Amino acid sequence: MAEPSLLHLRAEDAEDLAVVSSCLQDSLVPLADMRYERAARRFIVAVNRFRWEGCAPCTEAGSGPKAVFERIACGIVFEGVRKVSVQGIDQQKRDQLLELLAVLTGDAAAARLGGAAASDAGIILLVFAGGGTIRLDVDDIRCRIQDFGEAWPTQWRPWHRIES
Repeated sequence: MAEPSLLHLRAEDAEDLAVVSSCLQDSLVPLADMRYERAARRFIVAVNRFRWEGCAPCTEAGSGPKAVFERIACGIVFEGVRKVSVQGIDQQKRDQLLELLAVLTGDAAAARLGGAAASDAGIILLVFAGGGTIRLDVDDIRCRIQDFGEAWPTQWRPWHRIES
């Protein structure tokens, strides 16, 4: 089987960012690996990305052989960032590991913010498990993600309970 290629994507609008969000879903994010470069107006994050693109449809846990999945280091850069706001994350715990659930903008971000006009205000939200969020006030959507290094195996596949 051919070695999967490294992911390298650019987002310039809400549709692009939705694709980026799906690729980054369930990334593990060390709080210490986030940085806002105020002078450059750049927000940088290094994550351990679950390689969803290499994950065949999975059966229920416990049925069949134990599958091996992959994670890979991935860099994320947001340009044109005017302001960064953090809610629900203890910034003093630099060693904590966060789980990224989604990267939102437009109507989805507005709904998460309680109806604020996110699409007009230039807002991108990074939404984490446990309710934490990082809000980026941006000029426009300018995001790049790029895998780097070698992938490593994991037997843990992210799973989310869907409540009805």
